[in-house]
Amino acid sequence: MWASTSNALEITNYTSLYGHEHDVTVAFDDLNKRAKVRCLIKMNGKPIAKRTQMIDGVGTIQIRIPGGANGKTSASCSESR
Repeated sequence: MWASTSNALEITNYTSLYGHEHDVTVAFDDLNKRAKVRCLIKMNGKPIAKRTQMIDGVGTIQIRIPGGANGKTSASCSESR
């Protein structure tokens, strides 16, 4: 698993539990910033799940994939406009 960053947003942790539950912790450089963040989970380079959530400085976006993901997954996040 690996994580990527964009803008002034950084993925500080990414975990996956049996491919079902994906937790992506993100933080802005400015911890006082509040914005919508969209995270995308990919498996074998193809998107399989996404979620958008309001983040206040730092927070964790939880993404559930019914049936799980049986392969190498990665997360990427960006500020959603």
